[in-house]
Amino acid sequence: MNVNFNTNNRYQYNYNGFKNKTNYTSKVSFTANPTAELSAEVEKAAKGSKFFQPLKAAITKRYENATDWMAKNIFAKIVNNKTVQNIADKIKNNNSLFNHFMSIGALITSGLYVKKTLDNKQMEEDRRKTLAINQTLTFAVSTIGAYSLDKSLNKWWNNVTAKYAGIQLNDPNFAQDYQKALNEVAKKNEALKAANKALPKNKRTPLENAPRVGEFLKKHKKYNPEVHEILSKKITGMGLLKSMIIFGSVYRFLVPVLVTPIANKLGEHYIAKKKAKAA
Repeated sequence: MNVNFNTNNRYQYNYNGFKNKTNYTSKVSFTANPTAELSAEVEKAAKGSKFFQPLKAAITKRYENATDWMAKNIFAKIVNNKTVQNIADKIKNNNSLFNHFMSIGALITSGLYVKKTLDNKQMEEDRRKTLAINQTLTFAVSTIGAYSLDKSLNKWWNNVTAKYAGIQLNDPNFAQDYQKALNEVAKKNEALKAANKALPKNKRTPLENAPRVGEFLKKHKKYNPEVHEILSKKITGMGLLKSMIIFGSVYRFLVPVLVTPIANKLGEHYIAKKKAKAA
């Protein structure tokens, strides 16, 4: 048997018959990726088949009707709701929205753990309370610690990303210009705070949000939409990754290791005190 590989990306097998008999040669060729070729052939047959065409058209029509109905009767009512629009307006410029969703997820998970612990009848009541205290305390300290650490690193992170953007743009003054913009916003907000003190809440001027590095790129002297948008997406992604690492490390490693021994001691103290009182 001989195996050859020709320039058309096909393997060729040659089989010679038994010795002392008339030679018999069988040639079989197939592509290097038979699965892809088979899928293409099946798809081609389905497109040209009189049986599959009506079936495909019916499925497509049902899908379009279902999405149209959902858009008209469900999503339209939700999006056009004044309450939803007010919430969207308030959170659209919130730089910590990603962190809030991570905290909500942790709250739901911790709440389920606490409920399952308290409902566990195979465990003593005092032990259930001790473990529930442990879980609740871990969540509370984790949340406070994650927000505090993330906020404390924001200034340093903005400085790092601004220098990174300056290097990518070949502009050594970008970081300094960004810091000047931050200082100007801080001064405006201080003046607004002083002016708002003498005004009722419904007439106070909202404070101005400090520009993020990705937003500040639009004010660059050599602004190029294609280059700056790609760089802005990179910087935004780096910021989300930073928050993800901080919240994940605090929630799943740092605080559980530090808080669990303390929570256990509090629980043991509670049980010992209750037993002494009962005695």
